[in-house]
Amino acid sequence: HFHIITSPASRCRLLAEKLVPSPSQDERLAEMDFGDWESHRWDDLRDHPDFGPYFERWCQNYLELSCPNGESYIDLQRRVLEFWADLQQSSQNAVVVTHAGVIRTLLAHLENPGSKPNFNLKLHFGEVIALRSDKNGNMKRLKPNDRT
Repeated sequence: HFHIITSPASRCRLLAEKLVPSPSQDERLAEMDFGDWESHRWDDLRDHPDFGPYFERWCQNYLELSCPNGESYIDLQRRVLEFWADLQQSSQNAVVVTHAGVIRTLLAHLENPGSKPNFNLKLHFGEVIALRSDKNGNMKRLKPNDRT
């Protein structure tokens, strides 16, 4: 049996509900909160009269600077890794339905703790990322059709 856990975003929740009628929702699986920048294109933010100068500074230090009325990458990382630690402590097999930013954050941590996210890591819409823990609690990413 797998425990199904989803981001509360409707696009994730609706997919999770195809797996089970009432999946668990966890706010920590939400995509990064871009605050006032939500639904703006990146190219538009550079030239935006209210956001442009701060956006340029944020691009240079997105790890620590928060989006206006949103969060920083460190905020995202903190909640994603808290979720991950709780999931590992539960020892449950789980299917997690979440967003690319959350997945990149987790994979960056598993591959190199404390590292920056790999925004060049290609994740496809609906892609399944499988992780398995060894007897020492170390996680590895499984390749498609890998059952070891």
